[in-house]
Amino acid sequence: MSLTIERAFAAIVAGTAHATTIGVAANLAVLDAAAHLKAFARMDGAVLGSIEVAIGKARTSALFQMSSAAVWDYCSRGLLLPISMPATAD
Repeated sequence: MSLTIERAFAAIVAGTAHATTIGVAANLAVLDAAAHLKAFARMDGAVLGSIEVAIGKARTSALFQMSSAAVWDYCSRGLLLPISMPATAD
């Protein structure tokens, strides 16, 4: 199923409603399956510095194909290993 603009905007509306309910001014990013930005909204009062954080968090979620909470759980258990290790002097 592809992400339509209607579904992307619906996600923005739902995210805005949730953020309002919990009293947070949020930056909301919706990316497609290829991790390209499909929709974005910055709520009034949202921190400018977190725009890239929101997009990066959404990109990580898209690339791992799981929620950012699940990515955190996955990484915090030490399951994510570095691809390359720094050289050590013997």
